[in-house]
Amino acid sequence: SMIGLCYMEKLMYNEAVQEFKKGIDTPGYEPEEYLGLQYDLGLTYELMGNSEGAFEAFSSVYEHDSRFREVSAKLKELRKKVKQKGRDSSPGGNVSYV
Repeated sequence: SMIGLCYMEKLMYNEAVQEFKKGIDTPGYEPEEYLGLQYDLGLTYELMGNSEGAFEAFSSVYEHDSRFREVSAKLKELRKKVKQKGRDSSPGGNVSYV
């Protein structure tokens, strides 16, 4: 977790993602530690502009503990962004036929 946070601080987001995933995949931690890693992964994805990845990470945290940090607010905020992106990328979304 600390290595990932250091990478985040240095704006090395891809490296931070790898470290958080490594921690999540390592057995033997307390459940709250995994939630922290997953939450930090979500924050990193959010900083990268990856709304879908952030939404997925925060959703995983919410499933286990809906009161963990401000995960509910994060999901509410990201839900709007993910829906907006879905509309923007739909085929023919802004095409006008005459």
